[in-house]
Amino acid sequence: MFAPCVELIRRRRNPTHEERAALTEQLLDETNVPSIQALSERGADVDCGALARAASDGDVDRTRALLSLKADPNNGSPLHAACRAGSLDCVRALRQHGAEARRPDANGRLPADAAAAAWRKVRRRRRREGHYSNDNDDDDERRYREVLRTLPAKPLHTTRQVGRRCKGLTLKGTRCLVTSCTRNPAAAPLRKGERFCAHHACQACDFPDDEVAPARPVRTELTADQTLELLSTLAGVERPSSIRERRRPATASPDIAELHSRRLNIEQRIVDATRQVRELQELGRVIAT
Repeated sequence: MFAPCVELIRRRRNPTHEERAALTEQLLDETNVPSIQALSERGADVDCGALARAASDGDVDRTRALLSLKADPNNGSPLHAACRAGSLDCVRALRQHGAEARRPDANGRLPADAAAAAWRKVRRRRRREGHYSNDNDDDDERRYREVLRTLPAKPLHTTRQVGRRCKGLTLKGTRCLVTSCTRNPAAAPLRKGERFCAHHACQACDFPDDEVAPARPVRTELTADQTLELLSTLAGVERPSSIRERRRPATASPDIAELHSRRLNIEQRIVDATRQVRELQELGRVIAT
């Protein structure tokens, strides 16, 4: 329902500049779709920020109505507002009408950054409320994950430093910790105490380093040669770098007792290195749990 003054202006054929300003102000707060269309017909400016306000409210009907009236989908960063609100329908409507997902706002943030920041606030609120388990079942969590899945991911090398260990593991193609992460189909669920993964941080670069959990590597079996090389490296024994170097004959024949002593020394080092590897594996399991 129109305000009385706006209703009088609407009935006039050629409203003045002041009257159009009043129509535009009314359009900002109007939630009724037919009223929005009527205000636009009488001269209200649809690019006055009403689209961003509708997107921030998560009102997909208002958003579609303004887009149908040729409202600019990139004016006032409405896509950022929809991402912060976690409104998947508004995000899709804006994207379908030409909203640029890689266009930064006045602060230099992309829509994916806005969605990630809002997601982080939801996580912090849930932690304050004492919700530490089954975070993936929360409606807010699900909404922001779906929004992020519709946005293009930023390359990892263009974001800020996430952490050398996390970044290195991610570049090696290790497993993602977020179950719904579309960047890695072989995603693993979050464990207790884990929040975000390094792979998912490529499109959420405003996460602090302490909120990025290192990705768990995919378990692969090492070959016999790789195992021997690993144990020799841990034991401090240098191995030949090529087959030609292995087959190179020795210039002098050392004493057999000395060779036997060297072999025993190497075997003892390998045993010690094997024990260290097992201790590190056990420590990794304890940290993971």
